[in-house]
Amino acid sequence: MNELIIALAGLITGMTTVLFGFGGGFVVVPFVYQLFLRQPSLADHALHCAVATSTAVMVFNAGWATYKHYRAGNLSASLLLPLCSFIGGGCCYWLAADREATRRDRKGPVYSLYADHHWRLFIQSSFS
Repeated sequence: MNELIIALAGLITGMTTVLFGFGGGFVVVPFVYQLFLRQPSLADHALHCAVATSTAVMVFNAGWATYKHYRAGNLSASLLLPLCSFIGGGCCYWLAADREATRRDRKGPVYSLYADHHWRLFIQSSFS
């Protein structure tokens, strides 16, 4: 029965990915969250584990796609370098803003964007 439920979640993920262009985080994170929530040793960190699992899958897929495009010669340094500089600049900005907020004993913007508490409420209300 568990294998059937996991296969159904994979099928829904594939269908939403094809139809709407998203699906991994949209379907898999709540699904994995519910799986981890039912394991006593992981229940306290179920949401973090679910998000980390989805992120690991995205990083692997992005890395693989980048490698394949590099091997095919489809990457242009003149397009990638400005993009990487904007991404790096944004990361540095958010890191500095979060550190400043932490220094002042406030919740930083990264925490506010993540909104752990609101995600838990949303997911728990969706599956109860």
